[in-house]
Amino acid sequence: MKKTFILIFLFVFITFNIAQAQSPRTVEQLIEQYDSATTIEALEEFYDSLTPSEEEILSQSETHSFIVTPILPPGFESEEEFEEFLEEFEEQQNQPQDVEQQQTEQVSCFDHYDFGSVQAKLFTGIETAVSGTDLIINMEVTNDNPYPVVDTAVFLKVYRELDDTSRRTVDGDDLIDQFWAVKDISLNAGEQKEYAISWTIPAFLRDGKYHIDSYVVSSDRYNLSGLTFTDDVSGSKTFMSIRGVDEGVYFDKSSVTKNGERHQFISPISVEDQTAPITVSADIVNTTDRAQTIEVDWNLSIWDGLLPENYLDQKIETHTIPANSRKTITYTVSDNNHSVYFLSPKLSWEDTSSWLNIRFAREGIDIPRVNYPAVDTYPLIAGEPAKFFVCLHNTQDFVDDTLFKAQIIDHKGDIIYEYQREGTITGDMMGFEDEFIPSKDHSEFTIQTELYQDGELLDEDEMYYSCEVLNPDGCHKSNTTRNIIIGLLALLVLIVLSKLTILKKKND
Repeated sequence: MKKTFILIFLFVFITFNIAQAQSPRTVEQLIEQYDSATTIEALEEFYDSLTPSEEEILSQSETHSFIVTPILPPGFESEEEFEEFLEEFEEQQNQPQDVEQQQTEQVSCFDHYDFGSVQAKLFTGIETAVSGTDLIINMEVTNDNPYPVVDTAVFLKVYRELDDTSRRTVDGDDLIDQFWAVKDISLNAGEQKEYAISWTIPAFLRDGKYHIDSYVVSSDRYNLSGLTFTDDVSGSKTFMSIRGVDEGVYFDKSSVTKNGERHQFISPISVEDQTAPITVSADIVNTTDRAQTIEVDWNLSIWDGLLPENYLDQKIETHTIPANSRKTITYTVSDNNHSVYFLSPKLSWEDTSSWLNIRFAREGIDIPRVNYPAVDTYPLIAGEPAKFFVCLHNTQDFVDDTLFKAQIIDHKGDIIYEYQREGTITGDMMGFEDEFIPSKDHSEFTIQTELYQDGELLDEDEMYYSCEVLNPDGCHKSNTTRNIIIGLLALLVLIVLSKLTILKKKND
């Protein structure tokens, strides 16, 4: 009887447990187990344990959101591929991080780069000058930035005001000269330096009202004040009248066309066909009573004509212009490998010149450009944060597959800091900053930059921060200390050699 009771108990117990095991979990139980699964492994175990009936319960639940079948993120074709990615990511997160390396951050370019913050104010001290004489142009170059600027230069352009003032808003004034005035300028934050140059006013210059415009450029490419390729965006100006001759030979800016269409010098850059040749025409005017033979020097370059390495073509032509007449000359731009072209013909007659700066873009060609790189502090101090920043932009909407590299190199050639940024660059100015902490003091170093597109090097540059120019007191102090140490070492060597010589003589 006792055995029978035990068998009945075991049968009921086993049957009850089998029934319990086969019964689906309730929604409340599933919610509790789902919420307690805080790792990917726990979620996998939860999903593996689901029965078909439990999956049905989950799919009909209105009180809780479940992912019964994990959804793969874009770019992953299988759960295994996603799991491998997660494992690699976790390994990277567990690696020790260098506390000196900070996170790169995209910022507004204009947080650091302030267009017009370095000005070259011009002074002549006279209201009227005479052709054929020397004009002294005084300059005050001021850096209003909270960081130094290096490898900086002042570019000047001389304009004669148009007789037809209604055309000035379309063509600007007649450009009669342009040149580098001062180069190799370095300025500390808030520093001002004064310069003076002499410009010879051509003897055959036409009588009229004139102005001289200043532009400040760093490393022959980064515009800090004014845009040298325009006839309307400049820095400081100085005005005067010049007594000269009544007639002359010069370009008529209102006659300039590109493939028959009127070119406007003061307007947004025109966008031309991507591949078609662009024929530029311009009239030369001779207002004298004799035929005049003149020379035209055509210069075609990329972007703005300042860098010799960006020159694409140069040719010199000679033309004879009948008395009181005009002649049309042409130049065809066949090159279609670049986004922005700058055609600058110079007309030479007697001792005068007349210039045209004609700029246009080609449709559909995207080429990135570095607008300005620098550091926000000087000198670099050991243990104190410093920021490297750079502004990048594209000539049109956006361009992919770009790579920008920068290194800060000390005077021995050792790398102080390096940075790189790859990806898309838009037509709008993009700013990037990166904080770093130098391990040593540095008052003499060079910023080296490289810009690539599709693996091809587009541009490279070096900006030298000179200890002698920017920090002469600290530089001289360092040199003095070094010289004292060298002198003491030399003296110690002499003493040791003397002792050895005396001992040798005694032994002999």
